[in-house]
Amino acid sequence: MDNMKLPTKRDMVSILGKDFFNEEIRCDYLVTEKMKKIWAVNMDLYLEFAQICKKYDLTYYAYAGTMLGAIRHNGFIPWDDDMDVCMPRVDYELFLEVAPKELSEPYKLQTPFTEPGYFRTVTRLSNILTTRMLSFFRHSGMSHGLILDIFPLDNCNPETNKQEIDEILIHAKRCAQFLKRNDTEIMTPDHFARWKEYMTDDPMGEWEKVQQVAKKWQNSNTDYLNMKVCVSSDWISFNMPLKKEWFSPIRKVKFENIEVPVPSDAESVLTVQYGDFMKYPPKEKRGSWHQGLIIDPERPYTDYL
Repeated sequence: MDNMKLPTKRDMVSILGKDFFNEEIRCDYLVTEKMKKIWAVNMDLYLEFAQICKKYDLTYYAYAGTMLGAIRHNGFIPWDDDMDVCMPRVDYELFLEVAPKELSEPYKLQTPFTEPGYFRTVTRLSNILTTRMLSFFRHSGMSHGLILDIFPLDNCNPETNKQEIDEILIHAKRCAQFLKRNDTEIMTPDHFARWKEYMTDDPMGEWEKVQQVAKKWQNSNTDYLNMKVCVSSDWISFNMPLKKEWFSPIRKVKFENIEVPVPSDAESVLTVQYGDFMKYPPKEKRGSWHQGLIIDPERPYTDYL
């Protein structure tokens, strides 16, 4: 394994060990050397993020598939190809303010304010010397490196949560439709017809509406939190109210050869999001969660445009 092929600031072979990169079977799923390299780039992104958070005393947690992987596998879910973290809204907004001045190539913070043409509702820290390109967004104008997804945790009122999520979903779909519209190979006339109600020429306005609805209860004393800005009809369980008491204090758990912070009662959070989270999916469904990707940990996305 030659670490010089990985465009990371850190020597990930030294951090993870040479044997980490060996092909192996996990949970009856083949984890290739390429996937191990993807994981190494992902962990480098996470360590860059964590370094900034430590400097500014910001709270964050491993989240979604990364939290599930930490609890169930002590590392990556074998078929996962990215990492996820979440932050209380106040810490999240401070991170967005300070991170651009702390980051340098190959790292890039992806928001509408740091990258023209980026209107996804989730913030991303990416390595622009790698590739993780979804075919729908190939010609959107934004960069397409391997990523760390960063979600804000917002105060939540369980009584109005569904209404707010439904509203956010409309604005998020308009943002997504705007990003897809330049790909004429994928965006057929039939696709345009089906998505007509989500067409917009003001993606920034739609993105801002997502944030406004998500922060509706920011100054209220609620007992619940929620990740509202990234919504999908397939992932609706991730937009359910979560008790604040489940998040404090932070606890550290093993994740491959490093440690990550998780909520104190991560198991309750995972039960809301996944149900019986310790149960593996059927063997035939143990594949990439993210379909339609061009993914390469050693070459920049510009090679594939």
